[in-house]
Amino acid sequence: MSDNQLITLPDEIGELKELVELNVGKNQLTAISNETSQLTPDNDMSIGRMLTLPEAVFDLTELEDLYLSGNYLKELPTSIKKLKISKG
Repeated sequence: MSDNQLITLPDEIGELKELVELNVGKNQLTAISNETSQLTPDNDMSIGRMLTLPEAVFDLTELEDLYLSGNYLKELPTSIKKLKISKG
């Protein structure tokens, strides 16, 4: 779903329990709902143009990579420490 003109993601995307990779970078998203951030992708999540990150993103315990380039984040929440991303 990368490189589209998406401005929102449907809440139902949170029901995709077998999702391995979510790449919604290069879209017009400025926020994601808590329902969407309940996804548990095992590998990668790429999001772009975000103004803030919902706290629920930091509960994705199986997340291996989180790409935040191209965002408009002014600061990262302190809860980013919850992520256990081991790749560098």
